[in-house]
Amino acid sequence: MIALSLLVFSGCGIRVQPKYENTSFYYYSDATEYNSEYGPFALEYRRIDITPENIVSAIDLYLQGPLEDSFTSPFPDGVTVVDFNLSDRTVNITLSRHFARLTGIDLTVACSCLTLTLTELLDADRVVISALDTQLDGKASISMERNNIILWDSADEEASD
Repeated sequence: MIALSLLVFSGCGIRVQPKYENTSFYYYSDATEYNSEYGPFALEYRRIDITPENIVSAIDLYLQGPLEDSFTSPFPDGVTVVDFNLSDRTVNITLSRHFARLTGIDLTVACSCLTLTLTELLDADRVVISALDTQLDGKASISMERNNIILWDSADEEASD
């Protein structure tokens, strides 16, 4: 429950500036660096030119997992994009049924990684995630905003001082 609250209660998300033109950031899990500025997440840089024509392919590539061996994918094998829509800075994405295998904190981490990645790629504010013909932890969809994901909590540092 504490980990869940660290991830979803209001906090300040960061926006990372690309190091190179046409660089995208994919967020994955990185339990080895929890105290970094990205919290339990790892940033993988990939050079890709995102266009309306290739966005679903870029997301499917992301869902296949990281290229970096030390990062782990929070997504079950076989997850793909079924439907995608971007309107008024809100991404609506439906994933294959495989995504519904996730529950609890695993689902929270996966949704957080997906939200951080899609808001970064598409300059969106919110991501609404659903799975084809099934619920996610008893809900039809999960809505997350980038600014409601705490990547790093300085309260721990202040408490130890």
